[in-house]
Amino acid sequence: MFRNYLKIAVRNLLKHKGYSFINIAGLAIGLACCFLIVLYVQHELSFDHFHERAARIYRLLHAPKDDPSSRSAISASGYAPHLLTDFPEIEEAVRFFLHSGPANLKYGSEARTVDGFVFADGSVFEIFSFRLRHGDPASALQAPYCVVLTAKSSQEWFGKENPIGKVITYLRGNQKIDLQVTGVLENVPSTSHLQFDYLTSFSTLPAFMGENALAEYTNFNYYTYLLLRAGVTSDQITARSVDFLRKHRDEETAAGTLLLLQPMADIHLTTNVRWDIGGNSDPRYLYIFAGVAALILFIAGINFVNLSTARAAMRAKEVGVRKAVGAFRRQLIVQLFSESILASLLAMVLALLLLSELAPFLSGVLGRDIEFNLFKNVPLLLMLIGIGLFAGVLAGIYPALVLSAFNPTTVLKGLVTRGVKGAKLRKGLIVAQFGISVFLLIVMGSVYKQINYMRSRDLGFDREQVVVVGLSGSVKDHFDAFRSNLLNNSNIQNVALGTLPGRVGTSRGYNWPGKEEKDSRSFYTMFVDPHMLETLGIELVAGRNFSDAIPTDATNAYLLNETAVRELGWQEAVGKPFRVWDEEMGEVIGEVKDFHFRSLHNKIEPLVLDIKREWSWNAAMRLGGGDIGPTLSYIEQQWKALDPEVPFNYFFLDADFDRLYRSEERLGRLFSGFTVLAVFVACLGLFGLAAFATEQRSKEIGIRKVLGASVPDILFLFSTEFTRLVLFAIVVASPFAYLAILSWLENFAYRIDPGITQFALSSGLVLLVAILTVSYQALKAALANPVKSLRYE
Repeated sequence: MFRNYLKIAVRNLLKHKGYSFINIAGLAIGLACCFLIVLYVQHELSFDHFHERAARIYRLLHAPKDDPSSRSAISASGYAPHLLTDFPEIEEAVRFFLHSGPANLKYGSEARTVDGFVFADGSVFEIFSFRLRHGDPASALQAPYCVVLTAKSSQEWFGKENPIGKVITYLRGNQKIDLQVTGVLENVPSTSHLQFDYLTSFSTLPAFMGENALAEYTNFNYYTYLLLRAGVTSDQITARSVDFLRKHRDEETAAGTLLLLQPMADIHLTTNVRWDIGGNSDPRYLYIFAGVAALILFIAGINFVNLSTARAAMRAKEVGVRKAVGAFRRQLIVQLFSESILASLLAMVLALLLLSELAPFLSGVLGRDIEFNLFKNVPLLLMLIGIGLFAGVLAGIYPALVLSAFNPTTVLKGLVTRGVKGAKLRKGLIVAQFGISVFLLIVMGSVYKQINYMRSRDLGFDREQVVVVGLSGSVKDHFDAFRSNLLNNSNIQNVALGTLPGRVGTSRGYNWPGKEEKDSRSFYTMFVDPHMLETLGIELVAGRNFSDAIPTDATNAYLLNETAVRELGWQEAVGKPFRVWDEEMGEVIGEVKDFHFRSLHNKIEPLVLDIKREWSWNAAMRLGGGDIGPTLSYIEQQWKALDPEVPFNYFFLDADFDRLYRSEERLGRLFSGFTVLAVFVACLGLFGLAAFATEQRSKEIGIRKVLGASVPDILFLFSTEFTRLVLFAIVVASPFAYLAILSWLENFAYRIDPGITQFALSSGLVLLVAILTVSYQALKAALANPVKSLRYE
């Protein structure tokens, strides 16, 4: 029996190749989109789950008691050893210090600038499941001046040679620190929020950060992870944190600070922790993409239902004959279901082939290494197969029920000539299809409009034509000479040393008369020199700029932005006493106009500009309108004159600032791809319905032409019905799109105003595509010779 059902299913697919292609292709595209999003969601949800002890690993967070939502991921180096001593519930602790910017390394005569240079305690291998290919995990990072390489970095430096015992030199100005390779690590999985290529022993830090770097509470530059013992909850630690802070800090800190433990599995999908590591994902985007996957699959299923029910009349006699010779309805349902399952299986195979091609595209768009190997991930493969079969069954239910319900007496008399019973349903499904398409298109357009707005908005400084160079120690030591030499080039207008907008991450405590030290306020701080304002075009609205001619500006002078002045309640800031909490009193010498030193996700916050040459490692160079290539070569030449060992690297400030919107750009690219496919699948179904409608009404068209109807008349006749449905879909979808856009725009402090233009353009585009899709079939029917359609009458 099953073999017979299969034969009939194959014959029906081959008999109506065009409709079969539309059904299978539409379903395959819908399934491929669904599979792709499932792959992405599964990848995002799997972050850090590869660690064997993941359920017991927590990260230490800080938050003020009066604002628990302002959580911070960084802590001081003293926390880990003291927590381990004071809390027997903690089995192990590890600290990480992320190198600020690229590191300059040398082996033999070869020097490179590398990323992913991280310091960690030796306990890292006891807590995390990072696997060593070579070396002893118990001792690899215990001694000072040791480094563990990933397989990737080991290959880059040493090829296939075992590097254990070899020495890589860290270049820091005139200082050269030799690091012995003590291990080679398997490459860090892409599903780890901790990413690195060089893991250096934490005990090496005093050579970089000073003698007290290993256990102090002054500098919050570290990330602390704790492994709790089995059966211990995080609440047991946080409940006693006040006593801990009172013992190791002071009463004020204990009264105003919360110590929190964040489960490691929650880190990647949490976006409201300050100074977090790497690129976290907003969990709302996972819901968005999961919804998009469901909508596209729904559109593909609608095509299947529409075409199957529309062609019901063509199989009515077949059903009538089968019933007349004794077939039960359940047998007909099974037969019709087998056809749906066969179509869904073919679509599923095609979807998996498409997925293998689209997965690398997804990795490129997201900037993540998303592995696609279903044979290594059997549960995922079974899930995708289940989705495909479920979609086929769901799409085949209604057509099977409709066809199997035909009365044999009625259909054999020829009284059922059209599939009119499902006409209302088909119209409703077309409205749903194009409503979803309009919704996606409007939202996609708004995402791109917001991205363009962020790129083009006046940021309060000029980021164009600015080259940024991360300084080596030797160039930094001779920065004045470096700057002077660069200014000899007519295409270099200015050079400044300091922190750049988009990279401001330091927050310092400040005091002023009337504000006691214990009540110091924390403001973002941007380190600059006297040339930064002019180089970046930052406007000074009161007072004066820093000056090289006034030595005290380097130690006790400050510039404040307008927001900081308002926050302090001052009418006039210039001349007011002001200081960093641990330094002598200075004064405010000027006020700068507000500018966006962070992304447009955030409102402009209070900012202090201060001179700190020792903490400034970037040089910004304002270029003129000349040829950039020779200018960059000239800069490199001056660099090599001061530091021939360290490679010269640079980036442009505008591109660097745009990286703050990378997640939105990825969202836009993914959304646009899925939206185009959704519209395509909807039009594919409409094309099939239009083809069927013209086929069913071919005699009517012939009669109308004989009676004098013109081609435009016939085009109008066929287009009007579908056009009304699409217009109704636009009316229904637009309010939902508007609400979705408003919800998404709440993520931005500075955003577009969703106007009627975007809705009109998106709706017009969908309407145009739908009309062209229908008109093609109508035009073909209108141009046909009426004699051919009427000759059998």
